[in-house]
Amino acid sequence: MARTYVYRPAAQAPEDANRPSPPPSPSPSSPPPAPPHHAATRGAVTVMCHPDATVVTKRLKPGRPGTKGALQQHGGALVCVRYRDDRERGQRYTTVELVVDQRPIRHQPMVRVHIAFDDAATRRAAQSRGAEWDPKDKTWRMPRAAAIEIGLLRNRRPPGRRT
Repeated sequence: MARTYVYRPAAQAPEDANRPSPPPSPSPSSPPPAPPHHAATRGAVTVMCHPDATVVTKRLKPGRPGTKGALQQHGGALVCVRYRDDRERGQRYTTVELVVDQRPIRHQPMVRVHIAFDDAATRRAAQSRGAEWDPKDKTWRMPRAAAIEIGLLRNRRPPGRRT
């Protein structure tokens, strides 16, 4: 499930008119306390997770008017810019969707093989490598590399052929 982040200004502590208190300094041995899982502070902005508090009013693809700043900041990683309205608080938020990882899809060619009914060891080896039983064809469907590894490629069957 996707998590929606809503940006809100960080809450400011009331200042004492007589004497401003210095910010607490973290001890060098202990890390600063982590914010709760639904909020994180980034500079002067607090990120809050309120998926039901806002309504998406616009969804723009990169290059459209209204995406210029995000496109300059994020470049080719930008997928879209969304404008969200929080009607309770009277705020509009601009959110971006980014590509954070990219890799090629590995296509594994599949083959259908016959495994003898009484050969439980080979069946278990095939199942551990991703083989699935096809009751219609009465064959095992598995990645070709796994069939070669186990030595089942010689038992290959064309689709639709009964054993």
